[in-house]
Amino acid sequence: MAVACGAAAQEDGPPRPCAQGLEPRTDSSFWNGWGADAANTRSQPAALAGLAAADVPKLAPVWKLRLPGVNAMTSQAVLVGGRLYLGSADGTVYALHAATGCVYWTFRADAPVRTALSMGTNRHAHPALFFGDDRAQAYSIDAKTGKPVWKTKVDERAGASIAGSPVLYGNRLYVPVAGGDGRGSVVALDNESGKAEWKAETGGAARSAPALDVKKRLLYVSAGGILALEMDTGRVAWTKAAPAKGPGVEIPPVLHRLDDGNRLLLVAHAPDSVLALNPDAGGRQVWATRTGSVRAGMAVGGGTVYAATSTGLVALRVRDGKKLWSAGSGEHAAAPVAIPGVVFSGSMDGKLWAFGERGGAPVWSFETRSLPGGGSIHGSAAIVAQGMLVVQSGYGQPGGLPGNVVLAFAATGR
Repeated sequence: MAVACGAAAQEDGPPRPCAQGLEPRTDSSFWNGWGADAANTRSQPAALAGLAAADVPKLAPVWKLRLPGVNAMTSQAVLVGGRLYLGSADGTVYALHAATGCVYWTFRADAPVRTALSMGTNRHAHPALFFGDDRAQAYSIDAKTGKPVWKTKVDERAGASIAGSPVLYGNRLYVPVAGGDGRGSVVALDNESGKAEWKAETGGAARSAPALDVKKRLLYVSAGGILALEMDTGRVAWTKAAPAKGPGVEIPPVLHRLDDGNRLLLVAHAPDSVLALNPDAGGRQVWATRTGSVRAGMAVGGGTVYAATSTGLVALRVRDGKKLWSAGSGEHAAAPVAIPGVVFSGSMDGKLWAFGERGGAPVWSFETRSLPGGGSIHGSAAIVAQGMLVVQSGYGQPGGLPGNVVLAFAATGR
């Protein structure tokens, strides 16, 4: 649905269309896809964040938007070219003016959209958006207008879904798939046509965004264990089996290069640990640290890996896994995001936190439940780009607090 008239800043009413001719700020500051980069680090350098540690205590809401017809926020937002894109539990995809929250257009998928969106280009749409839905369908739509480009069913098994975010690189979209029978796969689609180029069975369900190793042209996938797949063919380069006890690995892996040039692949074993594997030695384990049950995802920045767990946020020294600090209270069930000096994390009680990277002291917090539509912060994690912090609040599932609000923050008085 294209929109051509209306107001700017959003309050508590229904989404408002953007005024005709309202153009977004366009610069190189962005957050694209689930992990912000191919390695899934969920870490923004200062130039892309547009937000310094000294600005964080000054953060205040600049707009809020409630999504109609839903009680849970399911899709992480992305911010590219001054527009904010996100999906919803009723299948609606929104294109918003990042500075004000007004709506440029909406697109309706056939099923709920839980994935983050990725932006790229092809000859049909400049630029194009890519995402998946709960019926195992991958989509490409025009980012400027919301018009469909293609739709591809990637798995015919009953109950199959795309819960993990597809990753776009070059001319391929890599789509993780969870089959209704507990098995899974990764499908590589041509981004021009949506046609499958290869499909690799992963054993366990693939429910999270893969990490890309551009150097070795490998794709690291969490699917019970960890698989390294060749990006061009889908062939298995190596695997790391899940531990014999407990559930397997379902958290998005993170690829990290140490200062000495060595590389680590960071993965979370669902019961209680973060593991570092050597991706250049067939996945050999380098260290393992008990953290408590890891939820949703991790971030890596400033030599530290941050894991959202059932008891708060845990910080580990990335080179050896030494536990540095833990902070927050209750369950942190959304992946954190790091900027220089600060890490942001959301909790199931609806609180959004900012902790100092050294020592974990809280430097800012906000109760999203203090606003209409606020609820648990779960899965659909916060992002930072263009001087803004954006988070979605609401999780209307057992154990969660329902809600349907998108909140955008910026530093005031600076």
